[in-house]
Amino acid sequence: MSESKTARFERIISEVAEARRGAAGIGTQAEKSVHAVLKSFYAPDSDATEVAVNGYIADICDTNSNRIVEIQTRQFYSMKNKLRAFLPEFDVTIVYPLPMIKMITNIDSDTGTVLSRRKSPRKRSIYEIFEEMYGIRDFLNDPHLHFKIVTLEAEEFRFKGLTEQHGRKTRVLSDIVPVRMLEEIDIYEVRDLIMFVPAELGSEFTRSTLASAAGISKYLAGYVAGLLYVTGLVTRDGTRLNREIVNKLE
Repeated sequence: MSESKTARFERIISEVAEARRGAAGIGTQAEKSVHAVLKSFYAPDSDATEVAVNGYIADICDTNSNRIVEIQTRQFYSMKNKLRAFLPEFDVTIVYPLPMIKMITNIDSDTGTVLSRRKSPRKRSIYEIFEEMYGIRDFLNDPHLHFKIVTLEAEEFRFKGLTEQHGRKTRVLSDIVPVRMLEEIDIYEVRDLIMFVPAELGSEFTRSTLASAAGISKYLAGYVAGLLYVTGLVTRDGTRLNREIVNKLE
């Protein structure tokens, strides 16, 4: 019997954790656990990870299908040079992990003692990808560029007393470890972004009506509306509602 996706994900979490216990341990690795787990999960085999392609290192490169996968938690704009190098020859999927449910565990780095554990109060939203995508908006109409949002339940380990020096500033080292995968949301082509506009809005909406219907901030709704506009999925003819620009779906 073939292994289910859930079972495989859980197995990879265990394998990554075991490898880190045998090395330097959680919190001291250059590669964070979320990145390591997803890279192993989406790679067809270990030979497909960390592959040199056109002067850059791809997280995953499957030469059999001419496909590259990049795991990116933030700062999509930093990928511009990679995308210029990859997209002419490969289908590129950017995997965006998003911890929707997260426990925060504080650990004494000297003794390993758990000091406290609590649920993170931060509310995450799948719409956060729009702020990241805006940084690479010039690439979004390329038919070879795709996205996958992966929502997770995770645990963040914060190591008190274990610090890195950055000039005059210090910070506590931490690592976010996946517990389970909740959902995968595929954005295969730019037109798929329309699915993020709630149906009850119809064909016209403002930043405020979008924010209210989607349950997000006006700040984030501004990125959604802006991205839909620059990709040609909505038009604007100067019409305003309550002094806000009206966006019209094409």
